[in-house]
Amino acid sequence: MTRLFRKELFAQLSVRPALAGVRPAHLPVFANLTSAGKRLSELAEDASMSLSAMQELVDELEQRGLIERQPDPHDKRAKRIVLTGEGRAAITPAASITAALERDYANRIGKARFEQMCLALNDLIDELLAGERK
Repeated sequence: MTRLFRKELFAQLSVRPALAGVRPAHLPVFANLTSAGKRLSELAEDASMSLSAMQELVDELEQRGLIERQPDPHDKRAKRIVLTGEGRAAITPAASITAALERDYANRIGKARFEQMCLALNDLIDELLAGERK
């Protein structure tokens, strides 16, 4: 399901000029960034990727002007990865595309079933994450 969702989200986002040339592999960078930014190691961990693989994706997006490295205010030796203004503008439509995809899925199987599925998946994710922390 996630693979199909990401495929459709990427298809709709990638037609935007600012994201031309961005690959589906870049989605984990965007999906895991926060407004405050994250360290490269945090991005890699959150995306379940190796540090070197995430480094490559970040370098590519930085060269395109969609993200940048800024000093970490808590550790002067570290850098935080943040969206540039162009990057924020490029992915802003993702929220409305996601909402439309979710409406489509709910229409296909029924709103109540879709909501139950989402709640069950969230419960499963919470349970799995709690097990990781032990």
